[in-house]
Amino acid sequence: VRARVSDKKTSPSSNDVTVSLFPVPERISSIEAEVAENGVHLRWAAPTRTSGGESLTKIDEYRVYRGELNPGTAESARKDRTSWKAPLAQIGKTQQAEYTDESIEFGKTYAYVVRSVILAGGTLLESSDSEIRVVTPKDTFPPAAPQELVAAVLPGEGPGKAVVDLSWSINVEPDLAGYRVYRSEAEGAQGQLLTPELLPTPAYRDMSAIVGERYWYTVTAVDRAGNESAASSAVVAEIPQPSP
Repeated sequence: VRARVSDKKTSPSSNDVTVSLFPVPERISSIEAEVAENGVHLRWAAPTRTSGGESLTKIDEYRVYRGELNPGTAESARKDRTSWKAPLAQIGKTQQAEYTDESIEFGKTYAYVVRSVILAGGTLLESSDSEIRVVTPKDTFPPAAPQELVAAVLPGEGPGKAVVDLSWSINVEPDLAGYRVYRSEAEGAQGQLLTPELLPTPAYRDMSAIVGERYWYTVTAVDRAGNESAASSAVVAEIPQPSP
């Protein structure tokens, strides 16, 4: 480099700098995304050539980047990244051609980019960005069915009445919203919903049981997205006639 004041006044040359150029892996052209209960699982094909078209034998690692988009802006965001809600940031790396992002929030819109990395000249070099894969994960995964449902028959308030006291093990899902209790007069049928409002705790008292009847009870769990679990194992409660 030389500085020049005029055609006749030029500085001496600066020091010399040598630059070594290395080809990077070709960009990953396609990313597959699958939404699972534990996150978004990404897969892609490993590049086999460099950006210059030469054969590539090894990828040292892949770096996964994620940005966040405003809902409904996926198409425009591919062309204009200044409109992104959050810019790309590296969220992980892997030596396999797949990665699971476990830090998602259902309902948000994410944009993923993957870059291949090789070691050249003692330095790790990244490829250019892969295609942008936009994913809006939705929670469609119900809680587990409640377990260990038990029933106890207690005397009711008034003639011909009884109370069935139900309890079960608490579900451990962090997004649990509550429980529903069903009662049937026929084995194998779900029957009537006894709790229009979700129960916050794993217990319920059926105050409407009638003596001389037999009931089958089941319980389901519901999460905050409205997903309802399969029914628990049924428990039967027989309401005996009072002794003469």
